[in-house]
Amino acid sequence: MLPNKFLQKAARLKFAKSTMCVHTCTAYPEENQKIFYNTHPAIIKQEVFDKVQEIRQQRHRRTATGKSSPFSGLVFCADCRQKLYYSTTNYFEKRQDFFICSTHRTNKDKCSGHYIRAVVLEDLVWKHMKEVISFVSQYEAHFRVEMEQKLRLQSEETIKVYKKRLAQAEKRIGELDRLFIKIYEDNAKGNLSDERFAMMSKTYEDETSRRSLKLKS
Repeated sequence: MLPNKFLQKAARLKFAKSTMCVHTCTAYPEENQKIFYNTHPAIIKQEVFDKVQEIRQQRHRRTATGKSSPFSGLVFCADCRQKLYYSTTNYFEKRQDFFICSTHRTNKDKCSGHYIRAVVLEDLVWKHMKEVISFVSQYEAHFRVEMEQKLRLQSEETIKVYKKRLAQAEKRIGELDRLFIKIYEDNAKGNLSDERFAMMSKTYEDETSRRSLKLKS
């Protein structure tokens, strides 16, 4: 995963010493580390960071032969919408490697044997790339308008999502405020012990702080 330093946050408490006399440090587990937001200007936007993480999660694995394809995990069956598996052996030449429907490979009755050779797929992708490059070169102004419109629509959709999350966070913070008032009144009336009140109020305060930080980030 990309480090947090690319965003407006930083991880702290990453290492610890067992005693003051010991000079070596041991690494804290990630779940015990603390994240602090808005510690420095972001190098990249959050949505770019999230997209990169998604792509990195889809990185293809090498087969037992040591071979791999840049399209592994990115090709899907037109019928069942499941992934096409990259297949090869040590005896295959490059032109013999192929992709086959993962559903068909495990159960031939559920989907037909969709199949495409890796070199054919590469040729199709390269051909499409050349067509796009040629189109952009010839109709740059039109392409620019189309892309700006697409990006604008994407931005509007992103804003809608953020507004929805903002409303949900603000609603939850309001609920936490009301819950805190209730347990305060219960504690004052003697219906809630001091220990229980302290534990619950800390839980509410921690959640409120986390949500408030997210609203600011």
